[in-house]
Amino acid sequence: RIGYENIIGYTNGVEDWEKENQKVDTISSIYSSSIKEYMIDSIFLDVRNNNELESGYIKDSINIPLNNLNQKIKDSEKENELFLYCQTGYRSMIASSLLKIEGYKNVNDIDGGFVALKSYGTKTFSSKNLIKENS
Repeated sequence: RIGYENIIGYTNGVEDWEKENQKVDTISSIYSSSIKEYMIDSIFLDVRNNNELESGYIKDSINIPLNNLNQKIKDSEKENELFLYCQTGYRSMIASSLLKIEGYKNVNDIDGGFVALKSYGTKTFSSKNLIKENS
């Protein structure tokens, strides 16, 4: 026994969902090893909390913590290509999903977050120059 109780149904996956003509959408995950090709003319959203910024950030990224995202993100960004990261990738995927629901079309999650970017050798900067949209 593994703890499943009160099961009310099951599905065979995405195929069943599509058969019911339900909407299916995707979010691209970008590996840190390929991020350099996106560094020019892209918008990077850092969804980490203020205390996490001490470890640095990606140049020209905009910090909007996940809990402030819906209030602070601009509607004008809906058509732009967005790249989201947090510390390890979990919250940025949540943020990416929230933005997709709100109609943002070109949303990309950076797989592994800031930790992966930094370990791959992506140039990072001191947090004192970060653009903060959360104030």
